[in-house]
This record gives sequence, structure tokens and C-alpha cells, in this order.
Amino acid sequence: MEGEVLSVRNSRKIYFPVYFMILVLFLAVGMIKYQGKEVNDFAFKSVLVFSALGIVWTEMHRLRNKYEITDNSVVHIKGLFFRTIKKTDIHALSDAELKQNPWQRILGIGNVSANAFSEVNVLRNVNSPHDVIGFLEGKMTKKSLLSASPRKGSGK
Repeated sequence: MEGEVLSVRNSRKIYFPVYFMILVLFLAVGMIKYQGKEVNDFAFKSVLVFSALGIVWTEMHRLRNKYEITDNSVVHIKGLFFRTIKKTDIHALSDAELKQNPWQRILGIGNVSANAFSEVNVLRNVNSPHDVIGFLEGKMTKKSLLSASPRKGSGK
């Protein structure tokens, strides 16, 4: 676990309703065409525009949040063009918490909170949240054990 970095982003699974709607729209247009009926040009273009915007929007939303857990800190990198980077020292963390609503449990995603004394970093909608919280707690435990052990050459 020494030197390992866990880097995660929001899961694509959270956008399932948008992708499902795009699929339904294409199936509806396909059914109309299959039945030999004419598809309104405006309706067809609307389906294409909605689909393109839906996919671009979900990917941009997903890519603008990145979380990294290193040996020393939990890092939240936010933004695509204008970046905000928030680092919280692993040593400052008091505990970690996993929260999942029923929808997140079905999809296998969740929110992992890394609680510091004055603030909370939340890793939202990440895949395999149990693995993420286990990795984070391992780093927290290792950091606390290293800081509690006597240093070499200190005479203790």
C-alpha cells in the first residue's frame, strides 16, 4: 500500500436515467421508421440534439470532479477549465463514512466522506465505495501508526 494512489471519478452509472432516455428516444424513432411511417424532421433533429447534449453534459459533469487518495492527503480536483484543488492531510482526518441511498446500492456506487475536524471532503458517486473507504481507512491507519511510533535516534 506504500506509495499507492487511488484516483477515482464520479461513476457513469449515476447517469443511467439520461442514457436510458436516449435509448428510448432512438427506439421510438426506430419503431416509427420500422412501421413505415414518416418521422417529423424537427422531431428527428430534436432527438439527435438531445442525445448529443445529454452525452456531452454527462461526460463533462463526470470529468470535472476527480478524487485522489495518496499516502499524505485526500485531494479533490474540481473543474475543467478553471481548477480548484482541495487537499486535506490524511493526519487531519478523524474518520471516514460511507453513505448510500437505495438507488446507489442497486448500482454499486456511493458517497465516501472523509471527515476532518472542521470540514468534510465527499467523494461523490464513486464505484466500489467499500473498496474506496477501505483504501482510505488503510491510509489513515498507516499514517496514525507512523506518527505514533517513536522515531529512530530520538533516544526512546
